[in-house]
Amino acid sequence: MNGHIITRVVGVTFPNEDGTSRQHIIRDNCYVGQMVDLIHEEDNPRDKNAIKVCTSDGKQIGYIPKDISSVLVRKSKDFDFYALINNTGLFKNYYAKVIIFIVDKEDNYDVVQNLIQKQIKLILLRKELLENV
Repeated sequence: MNGHIITRVVGVTFPNEDGTSRQHIIRDNCYVGQMVDLIHEEDNPRDKNAIKVCTSDGKQIGYIPKDISSVLVRKSKDFDFYALINNTGLFKNYYAKVIIFIVDKEDNYDVVQNLIQKQIKLILLRKELLENV
C-alpha cells in the first residue's frame, strides 16, 4: 500500500439525476467503515476528471473534490484506489468524508484487503472512543 487520502465528499446537497436525495442516502444508508465505489465519469460535461462516490448498490452520494480527482485520474494507470466512509454527520446538512487508499497495481490483493480491514477497525475504534467522551 502506498498511502491514503482523507477528503470530504462534495455535491452532497444536490439531487441525483433520478431525483433521489443524496442527503437521504447519506442519512439512511451510509455508515463509518462502509466501502464505497469511486467511478470516473469521463463523459461528465463539467469535468472530464470527475469521480463520483457511490454506495455498493449504486446510489450516488456526491463527488471527490476536483483537485483530488484530477490527480487520481492521472495516476490511475499505475495505482488502484479503494475507498470507505471515514465519517458522516450533520452540520447544517448531512456530510460524508472518505478515506481513499492508494495502492500500487502490483500489490497483492490479499495484502491490500488485510490493510483495509485493519483501517476499518481503527476507524470504528476511533468512532467508539469519540462517542464515549
